[in-house]
Amino acid sequence: MKARVALVAVLALSPLAWSFDVAAAPPDAPANEPKAVDEARLRFQKGVQLFKEWSFEAALAEFRKAYQLAPSYRVLYNIAQVHYELKNYVDALKAFRQYLNEGAADVAPDRRLQVEAEIRKLEGRVGYIEVVANVDTAQVAIDDVPVGILPMKAPILVNPGVRRVSVTKPGFGTTARNVTIAGGDHAQVQIEMNEAVASRPQRDEAGKKGQPKYELRERPRTAMWISLAATGAFTVGAGVFALLAQDAKRDFEQQLGVFPSTRADIDEARSTMVRHAAITDGLAAAAVVSGGFTLFFALSSVGSREIPTATSPAATPRVSFSPTLGGVAAVGSF
Repeated sequence: MKARVALVAVLALSPLAWSFDVAAAPPDAPANEPKAVDEARLRFQKGVQLFKEWSFEAALAEFRKAYQLAPSYRVLYNIAQVHYELKNYVDALKAFRQYLNEGAADVAPDRRLQVEAEIRKLEGRVGYIEVVANVDTAQVAIDDVPVGILPMKAPILVNPGVRRVSVTKPGFGTTARNVTIAGGDHAQVQIEMNEAVASRPQRDEAGKKGQPKYELRERPRTAMWISLAATGAFTVGAGVFALLAQDAKRDFEQQLGVFPSTRADIDEARSTMVRHAAITDGLAAAAVVSGGFTLFFALSSVGSREIPTATSPAATPRVSFSPTLGGVAAVGSF
């Protein structure tokens, strides 16, 4: 590990310092390019320091940012080395290959031999998966990361281990399979996808010829809630006026015991007592009636009811009877 860290630091610092030199930029370079090159150089040096501290993921982020700001094939060498340390052999192999392609004749012969040796080593550590399915134009993903659309022209390069291969297509859903890949394996994964069955409407057996179709709807509970609120209001009002009637009764009895007392005071106290008592009785009766309605609406709204759809044939006449305050009411459809 220490030898690899030292190798990267030595190979990276001196060549890249030259490659990021502002003087090497072409004469017609944009005015803001020197600033990007300076930032790229700082990013690169920071990545080297993080690499030496074994902060490989942070170093990878810095190297990628440097390459984005000022693309140089030399940075790809460092990116490949970081992937190697992270055991991401697929991306390390891709970065080494890109390094040789972009560097071309600029890559020194001894460096080319070294990188080619690394490539051969990595080719023995990665695996290849060929995905075959009974549908085309489906999206393929490895470990939930999309990698292409079927049919694919070349096998998929994967790291060794247990890989999750999934194929997704509208109307067919997603079919997945786990496959274990060792270094150098070439595996073919066959996926059999079935067309998704559209959800059928409820009670489609009633859609036969000559039979009406129904859909299930919940009975409305608005009337029940209104009746319940009225019952509560009537009950509270009855309680309030019951207390007032008790106070009026005490006032009336007090007037009877007062001497001297006028007839007008006694009549007024009696009138107040009777009035409050009458209001209490009225509110209590209203609460009882409203409670009955609440119970009726609650019982009648339990469950669901079947409603003929607009496109179904005429529904069979139905009649039901419901109790009311004044007797019985017939309700139905014809």
